[in-house]
Amino acid sequence: GLTYPERRLLRLFMPLSYFLLTCGVSLALFVVGPKAIRFLLGFGGDGLRPMMTVNSVLQFLLFLGIAFGLTFEMPIVILVLGRLGIVNYVRLWGYRKMVYLGIVVAAAVLTPGPDIISQLFLAIPMVVLFEFSLLLLLWQEKLPTAKMPPHA
Repeated sequence: GLTYPERRLLRLFMPLSYFLLTCGVSLALFVVGPKAIRFLLGFGGDGLRPMMTVNSVLQFLLFLGIAFGLTFEMPIVILVLGRLGIVNYVRLWGYRKMVYLGIVVAAAVLTPGPDIISQLFLAIPMVVLFEFSLLLLLWQEKLPTAKMPPHA
């Protein structure tokens, strides 16, 4: 049901999308999750004892993994929007400061818990991914549009 250009794009974006999702979830589960839990457990004292359950920890890690996995898809979304002509390199370059502010706000909203550690661990990769997306968008715009063979 897909045309030749759509199949070609799908063959390119599917492995990249899977790789980015895996990187985001892995960062959340193996780096940020343990550090955030350790940070949150540090609030306990003599009179305070943490009352964690397996369900609450799994829920925390699941939400963290989903947030990181979805935000790591940013390059794919920006490339598709660029391909559709909705955004371009010059426009996104001009809005960089606003995008950075949006990234910080999104990191604060998406990460569970009040700790700044998990927010920074989400915001910093998002900024790097945004800059990487800008480079990919610039590269995509400079590519000559190839003549596609007709589809049957």
